[in-house]
Amino acid sequence: KGLGNITSKKHTLICGWNNNISNVIDSLIKIDKTINIVLINNETEDNINNIISTHQNQNVKFIKGDFTLDSTLNNANASEAKNAVILNDEKVINDEKIILATLSLKKISPKIKVVAQLNDQEKISFLKRANVDVVLTNHSFESFMTTFHITNPSVAHTLEELIDKDSKNSFHYFWSLKFH
Repeated sequence: KGLGNITSKKHTLICGWNNNISNVIDSLIKIDKTINIVLINNETEDNINNIISTHQNQNVKFIKGDFTLDSTLNNANASEAKNAVILNDEKVINDEKIILATLSLKKISPKIKVVAQLNDQEKISFLKRANVDVVLTNHSFESFMTTFHITNPSVAHTLEELIDKDSKNSFHYFWSLKFH
């Protein structure tokens, strides 16, 4: 039900929810089979149960609540977390919530690595002031790939092949061969 407290250390927090959450979890587990993942969100019990049952052999836990609140982050033991991924819902633009969550996480644990998704590129400066480590925007990648599909299609196709998690030519595939 997500009402407990996490005692893990050096775990990875995934704050928020979007349609790509399962792929994010799959990619993290592919790279590090021993990773401890803690989901923090207010998603429905059915959605959470689907994710946890899909990843039942991995260490995926859940804390229910608002990931911008110190009390919720404390329940997730954010002060001992190594990484945090803050997902932005594509349907509801929550850039301000992403910025607030970054501020809260960095206050609780200045050493935590925060990777945050933004929808509005004009708000990147606010996120950087909050000491985010990595900013991801769909717009920048989409415009980059659109340009490359026109100016250099072979490079665009190569990049797509490298980032496709199911491809035998992906970074994940080579990483798992080399390090696992």
